[in-house]
Amino acid sequence: MLGQQQTEQYQSKDILDSSGTTKTAGEISFLQHNVGKRQEVQQTLLELAFAKRTDIVLVQEPSVWQDSGDGKWFSFPHPSYSLVLQNTYKRPRTAIYIRTEAAIKHKQRDDLSTDSDLLILEISGSTERFLLLNIYNEKELAEDSTSQEQGVRTIERALLNL
Repeated sequence: MLGQQQTEQYQSKDILDSSGTTKTAGEISFLQHNVGKRQEVQQTLLELAFAKRTDIVLVQEPSVWQDSGDGKWFSFPHPSYSLVLQNTYKRPRTAIYIRTEAAIKHKQRDDLSTDSDLLILEISGSTERFLLLNIYNEKELAEDSTSQEQGVRTIERALLNL
């Protein structure tokens, strides 16, 4: 009986640790989820990504807090991932985690958009350089919108102008 339980535990661990596929050289794996500002969902997402060795995790509606001293936003750290958030005064509605062991270089491209619903990274490394866009396609937050922008979704407001 004890041996059977140990075998079942190892099988469960193997399933959790295995992505089920083998990545080829230069291949990047992604995981995307809207966590609805819920801490426990975001932490679970990061643990699943870690277990699957996911390279890039795209989060919409991340659980974030603002530092009262410098006004910068922050979120959950993870020892195996680097967190990228926009440098904005509004609550960022997108975040990206990049696995530190992945052969991926990234550069935040705030010069292309400063919209708090659109986070753009330039990705390079073992693959051709490309832009990665994490979009929360929602109406503009009302606090600082011009009357012309209110009610316009992110794709119309920020993405089509690129």
